[in-house]
Amino acid sequence: MIAIGGSIGTGLFVASGASIYQAGPGGALLAYGIVGFMVYLVNDKSW
Repeated sequence: MIAIGGSIGTGLFVASGASIYQAGPGGALLAYGIVGFMVYLVNDKSW
């Protein structure tokens, strides 16, 4: 299972290169911020 997870993660990392290239640095930063905010909302324990 660890090997399967590692290969899937590597494949996603390599495949995302084309999307990051098209979006440019601003798009990549915006996407990183949006995903980070969603992770924060999922992990927020203040409610």
